[in-house]
Amino acid sequence: MIAVPAVTPVTEPEVPTVATLVLLDDQVPPGTASVRVMLPAGQTVAEPDMLPADGAALTETVLVADAVPHTVVTV
Repeated sequence: MIAVPAVTPVTEPEVPTVATLVLLDDQVPPGTASVRVMLPAGQTVAEPDMLPADGAALTETVLVADAVPHTVVTV
């Protein structure tokens, strides 16, 4: 390591967080009816457009291996 990272400061919120009982509030549905659209079940019949890609059509992958010899030092 070249540099030592700074110590992360301990932080606390100014106002403590207090848990509240909201379990029953989250489970009650709204008093008004929501908009709902029913569609008949079916399969997708349209096929996707298969167009050739614009530009180059080849992908080139290159691997360069470089071996650096290590000196064995016995102490």
